[in-house]
Amino acid sequence: KIIVLSKEEQNIAVSDLGFKPEKLALIPLGIDNINFLNKISAKDFLEKKLGDRFENVKIVGTIANLFHTKGLDVLVDAIHQIKEKISALGEKVKFVIIGDGPERNNLIDLIKKYGLEKEVLLIGSIPDASKYLSAFDLFVLPSRKEGLPYTLLEAQQAKIPIIATAVGGVPSLIEDKVNGLLVKPEDPKALAGVLEYALWHTEEMRAMANNLSEHHDLSKMLQSTEELYKSI
Repeated sequence: KIIVLSKEEQNIAVSDLGFKPEKLALIPLGIDNINFLNKISAKDFLEKKLGDRFENVKIVGTIANLFHTKGLDVLVDAIHQIKEKISALGEKVKFVIIGDGPERNNLIDLIKKYGLEKEVLLIGSIPDASKYLSAFDLFVLPSRKEGLPYTLLEAQQAKIPIIATAVGGVPSLIEDKVNGLLVKPEDPKALAGVLEYALWHTEEMRAMANNLSEHHDLSKMLQSTEELYKSI
């Protein structure tokens, strides 16, 4: 048996890779309950870590390894496209990226190229990063490719509004305009438009964040995996 994490992976395995359906077992990822910090404590931690102040500021964040596949360069490009609109309306928005990896220097260069040093903040890796999700007003995952990302499950559990690209198993977690917003990958213009919408429609985004269709529980994943092993 081969375990797949989403219906999208299941379909690809059959149609593109030629596996027989009976060879596959669909077991989505599950996560345990996370002990999130309250919003004030989480923001205070980020402020101290970054040496910045987030008073009356919307925080748009992501947690991702700094790999090309995560599409963070696309996010920076999208932020560049809406920077003037944000300023014109008097909004204060900070974009915080938690994580590290080989694309760090490229991202730093891109941030400097667009003059976004004050808007886009690279915080590096943080142990147990998910517990600080409560500091975010919006979570963005601009990936070029994904399986079934834990970070989206964590953001959903924290009830943070989500924007993500429609890649891999993401559409099995996010239904566009129902419990989040989906956008095409590698399309900074489209991502900029969705970011702009989300920043200006905070109540609608909060409502989507509370509209979860399924709880991805760790115990359910473990039980399904154990039952699969016993059945073979």
